[in-house]
Amino acid sequence: MKSVLLSIELTIFCIFENMIRTIFLFALILPLLVACPISNSSTKAANELYANKMDFKKWKKLSFKSVSFVLPQKFEEEVSFDYTINKYSSKQYSLQSLFLYFSVEIFSDTSATYLQYVNNQKSNLHAVQKNYVNSILVSLIGNYDAGYRISEIKQLNKNCLSQVIIENFNRQNKWDSDQTSTYFIATKKINKSFYVFQFVGKTENMHFLQDDFFKIVNSAR
Repeated sequence: MKSVLLSIELTIFCIFENMIRTIFLFALILPLLVACPISNSSTKAANELYANKMDFKKWKKLSFKSVSFVLPQKFEEEVSFDYTINKYSSKQYSLQSLFLYFSVEIFSDTSATYLQYVNNQKSNLHAVQKNYVNSILVSLIGNYDAGYRISEIKQLNKNCLSQVIIENFNRQNKWDSDQTSTYFIATKKINKSFYVFQFVGKTENMHFLQDDFFKIVNSAR
């Protein structure tokens, strides 16, 4: 009888000891669980950007046709859809977790001369810029009757122009995503060709990223 009671007591003691050990281990790892939440790509990417004062920390060098330029390292080539005038003379990249899109498109001097002639612009550079901006505006018409605002042309230097378009999205149905988008568009003449750079994202974020866009444009050579 004593041996049976001893066995029962020993079993109870072992169960209790295991419970204490489990509680103790949980208490040790709890701070780690709190400090390291489940990773969310969007939150992580945003936090990295905020921590660096809304400037991308890591950059990479890319090339397209005969030019090279820098782009934030997290951007990847976009193959799902195209948002340029001619996909065969352009390249698209995106950072999906932050809803950011970038493209570069080339126009020959012959094309620029034609655009200058038919649009009666003062230079090939202005003609390419004006044509690209107009193409964007045409694409916005009919987008749930979204309105837009467009800035005046800014001369970055003698070979580069830039403008900003803000698309005011008007919600039509309660399930629509009420998102206002901002487009940065810059045209730069390099050698005898014209390159249009486009940077698109949520308006609430884009005014922090304009200097990053200028960094991309200024790096193109």
